[in-house]
Amino acid sequence: RGQKALGAMSEGPKEKEKSPRPEQVLGFWSSDNGECQVFEDKITNQLTYEELIGDGSERLHGRLEKTEDLCWKAELMILEKDEPPWYGPSTGEKPEIVGFIMVKLGFDKDGHLQVETSVKEGEEGDWPAPVLFKHITEDE
Repeated sequence: RGQKALGAMSEGPKEKEKSPRPEQVLGFWSSDNGECQVFEDKITNQLTYEELIGDGSERLHGRLEKTEDLCWKAELMILEKDEPPWYGPSTGEKPEIVGFIMVKLGFDKDGHLQVETSVKEGEEGDWPAPVLFKHITEDE
């Protein structure tokens, strides 16, 4: 009996996942340039991207739409820190679109989760080189 329990405890790490699961994009992410968050909006349940900008009194906000496996795109708008998101005409005038973002979920070379984000001002043209974000875990 004791040997069985000991054997179960000493098993090696489980086989690494071959690709991330879409829900793993949720959470807080950190890069050399700052932090962002991907979450499900509490009213619409839509996947949402937010990043504090400047002194933290404003944030970039976008509703992510899946474009392919593990890749989402959104229009970006700037909202005041405590300003609620725009939910349609009944909530006022739509904020100005200041750019577009593409978010891709994957693994880095060491097998850790990462998110790549690319931001551009217009809809046309190529996406710039991505910024790499590491997942912020509770023990960090």
